[in-house]
Amino acid sequence: MLQPSLLQERIRNLVQRYGPHWKQQNQQAVIATSLRHSSWSLLARTPEHLLALEAVLQQELGQQPGGGTRLLAATMRYDGRTATGSQETLQQRARSLARTFGSHALLQAPGRSFAGLMVVDTAVWQRALAVWRLLGVADPATLAVVNLQPLAADWLAAGAQAKLAALQRLLPWQPTAAKAVQQCAAYVVGPSPKWLIGRLLFLQQEGTLPLLVADKQTALREWRRQRGLPANRRAEGEPQLVSLNDVVTLREDKFIALLETVAAGQPEQPAGSSSDGGTAERYRAFMAQLPQLPAYQRLLAEGAAEAQRLAALLPPELAAAGKAKQQRQRGRRPTVP
Repeated sequence: MLQPSLLQERIRNLVQRYGPHWKQQNQQAVIATSLRHSSWSLLARTPEHLLALEAVLQQELGQQPGGGTRLLAATMRYDGRTATGSQETLQQRARSLARTFGSHALLQAPGRSFAGLMVVDTAVWQRALAVWRLLGVADPATLAVVNLQPLAADWLAAGAQAKLAALQRLLPWQPTAAKAVQQCAAYVVGPSPKWLIGRLLFLQQEGTLPLLVADKQTALREWRRQRGLPANRRAEGEPQLVSLNDVVTLREDKFIALLETVAAGQPEQPAGSSSDGGTAERYRAFMAQLPQLPAYQRLLAEGAAEAQRLAALLPPELAAAGKAKQQRQRGRRPTVP
């Protein structure tokens, strides 16, 4: 436990040096950031240690004076585990990332994505790129640099592969595995299998799966063009659509309300789907029974088999080491130097 005087000194250093980059120039905000993201890890490191990490980032990635300070602040804002590692580890990770993606691309990446890769072992994101290549993605690094965050996930997890299979089977446009990764990587690694697969299967049961689109505004503009209407102006008779983002991000009550709105706009509606609350009842009953549904079980089994197939095709150090190291890192706790 840090002594009160030392704690105040550490807080003062964080406020003065990194607060401006976080847009948080008061002690309460810095403490909240430290506790929320890293269980005191920011406060457990000496100013000298943080300066040394800044120097590493400046050397490996910084292209302007003060770049190392900005990069460290950006990564600590989202995940303070960056501050708990050694200079050697940070240098190795930064150098490997720069070699694969280029320093300029990394500096343009959102802070959350960059932080996500700096706190996992290099083998984790290298394995993700290798899996993408096995799935048919021609240039995984170019695809990934647009959004680095999915690379920090375990793409050999059975659940991730089950979600990828569900997207291929259930999306109306039936993407290939490569296209599903290109279009939906964040959805593969974000929601739980039950959340994503369950909602897609429910849309199928309700008969609204054909109304599912990758992007609602893009789909509506195309609908207007096909009818000779101004693409960017709302038109009478536009279809009620459901976007993949709706499926993934909407909380239960909002998702149900959307489905009721969509059902109300269709010529034929499932019994009890409108204002009587039937959609909510059916949805909750469906999700409760989901683990027993054959379609759900088949997708989970398919995901497990695909994960095993992919693992067998990877070099041993990528198939095994990345996941083990990632789990160990998540279990670490910072110590006071």
